[in-house]
Amino acid sequence: MGALREWGAQVWAISPPGAYSPRFPEHGIEFVPLSLDRKTFHPLRAWATVHRLRSILRALRPDVLHTFTLRPNVYGALAGWLAGVPAIVSTVTGLGTLYTRHDVRTRVLRWGVEQVTRLALRAADAVIFQNPEDQHYYLSRKLCRPEQARRIAGTGIDVRAFSPDRFSPDERRRLRRERGLPPETVVVTMIARLIAPKGVREFLQAAERLNGKARFVLIGEPDPGNLDSLTWEEIQAYVRRGLILAPGWQSEVIPWLAITDVFVLPSYREGTPVTVLEAMAMGLPVVATDVPGCREAVVAGETGFLVPPRDVDELVRAIQKLVEDPALRRRMGQAGRARAVQRFAIERITAQYLDLYAELLRRHAG
Repeated sequence: MGALREWGAQVWAISPPGAYSPRFPEHGIEFVPLSLDRKTFHPLRAWATVHRLRSILRALRPDVLHTFTLRPNVYGALAGWLAGVPAIVSTVTGLGTLYTRHDVRTRVLRWGVEQVTRLALRAADAVIFQNPEDQHYYLSRKLCRPEQARRIAGTGIDVRAFSPDRFSPDERRRLRRERGLPPETVVVTMIARLIAPKGVREFLQAAERLNGKARFVLIGEPDPGNLDSLTWEEIQAYVRRGLILAPGWQSEVIPWLAITDVFVLPSYREGTPVTVLEAMAMGLPVVATDVPGCREAVVAGETGFLVPPRDVDELVRAIQKLVEDPALRRRMGQAGRARAVQRFAIERITAQYLDLYAELLRRHAG
């Protein structure tokens, strides 16, 4: 959005209101609130959301509408088409809980959602995917057309802000001391929404198994809007036993990454995991799962390890290998930093988005 402003564009952010809402005007971006029901795909509520969004878009009259995640992609494409928005871009940020659960109810819901998605995305000029597996799935199910599909690896990270060079050894020791972490302790950190598909329970079990060999830190908070969310009571049971440190949601994660030795994300599926890329940019080795998204970020054996999802034994083995080998941590961390800079720096990613917008605007102008 900042790059678009520098480009000379008028930018609006349409979203449910939240903690970040007041920050948009600080950057010259007008915030427009839109309520959104995340728990159901009830047809009447969904259609009401589409009509509210259509009214907003008719009033704003944007040249480009860019949506992210499943519901906004469906609602946005339909509303944008009804409002006559010239160019519509939809980004698939991952397939999410609807594709990590396989009970009968979820399969039926998935079938219904895909019917609506297939219809809505007919209106999109471009559908962006963050990994090849998601793109292949959409194309194989005919949820979008081959000429719509584009690949952009995430939304980018600021490799200057996320840099190991920002902190001296003395600063790292101070940060550890403030958080009650001894300087010699190996710190293993996970940052995520506290929902089951992120692999939070597997992380907690690994912390229990490796108790005494490393200190585990879990950063994030439950997501009440998600059916698979853990509760604070479940997390606090591990905190009370001294197995993890759980500071909750953090507005600034860089200091936490600065005191981390190993980063872990045992997710069941991702688009492009931003937290993994941020950890790599900070020079940390990563243990992630061998699933879409994670294997786009982590090079197994070079920048970290990839383990099977839901496999606590393999997760523990990979973490323990890094905990016990400082030279391996250093070597993998350096390789991860280089990969983050070369492939995922925000300047590279933003340029790809701006090029796409310019291409679509030229097409519609012609």
